[in-house]
Amino acid sequence: PEDAESLRATHLEAETAVAETKKRLAAVTAEIERRTARLLELPQSIADVRGRLDSIAESLVAPPAAGEPTELVMARRVRFEAARRHRTAELAMLEQEGRTYAAAERVLSLERERLERVSNEASRRLATLARAVAEREQRDAESRAEEARAAAVMAHPA
Repeated sequence: PEDAESLRATHLEAETAVAETKKRLAAVTAEIERRTARLLELPQSIADVRGRLDSIAESLVAPPAAGEPTELVMARRVRFEAARRHRTAELAMLEQEGRTYAAAERVLSLERERLERVSNEASRRLATLARAVAEREQRDAESRAEEARAAAVMAHPA
């Protein structure tokens, strides 16, 4: 049987392990919630970008105003082309973000389940250690009390 001090040290290590596991579990859960919220926002973001692309496409095919200088027409066209490339890249990024989040969702869910199991097991071990520490301390206290009674009986009446 371990002494009370080593049991307390083991108990402290177990407490630390439980706290760390719960901290990691909270972080994974927060990441799942963040990604879930973002997945809900993505369709609207994608629709907004598609709307901007449609507007840019309309601007690109619109005829120039009568009497507008050629340089201004060309500069506007370059600006719209750049905006189209930018929005096309943004759309691709948003669509990829959605695919990535969907693929990672399963991995994060499995990690959360694993951490929940680890946390539950660590909590059970912690409870077992707490009982062992309490029982050991009780036995030690009883032993000290018995030794004190024996010493009192053996003492000279002075």
